[in-house]
Amino acid sequence: MSNNLNWKNMAAVSALLRGDFEDALVAATPGGIVVQEKAGQQQLVKSTMFPKEGNATDEQLASGGFVLGRDIDDLFREATLPAGWTKVGTDHDMHSDLLDAQGNKRGGIFYKAAFYDRNASFTLYARFCVSMSAPDGNNWDSPMRFHVVKDRGGDAVIYETEMHERTNWTAADASEKEAFDWLAEHYPNYRDFSAYW
Repeated sequence: MSNNLNWKNMAAVSALLRGDFEDALVAATPGGIVVQEKAGQQQLVKSTMFPKEGNATDEQLASGGFVLGRDIDDLFREATLPAGWTKVGTDHDMHSDLLDAQGNKRGGIFYKAAFYDRNASFTLYARFCVSMSAPDGNNWDSPMRFHVVKDRGGDAVIYETEMHERTNWTAADASEKEAFDWLAEHYPNYRDFSAYW
């Protein structure tokens, strides 16, 4: 608890030394930074703000239907989303979803609006992904593992490998490779965030 108070005090003092009285008040107010982050999320989802940094180039964004505009500041630029897409805040103030017209989660935006560590980036999702799973869902204490190929369009598993022991790293590597090989064979452009939707 005392570390948290020291950190808040340091953030408030740092803001005061810069002459930033508004952010000093935010840091000194209990819950003020959380309020600032929530306000940042609300501003993001209601505006044309879009992070400059992410996992797609400007050319990829444009070919996917984004219309990129002028820089707003060091983190954001204006952007019109593809037709039917929306930005929706999640229950975490730093994370928002990018949804297409059908409600599919096509990506996410991270935005930390706190004045002392402001940061933003986007991630666009390909339709299919590979992940490790356990036979009883999210119970990571399970002794067995396997890999799945998931369709983000319906959050359905479309392929799964044989199970292997959790501590058998050779089998785990082979399982992951099998899943990616299957994905590459059936959906060769699986890395393209605009393919197969």
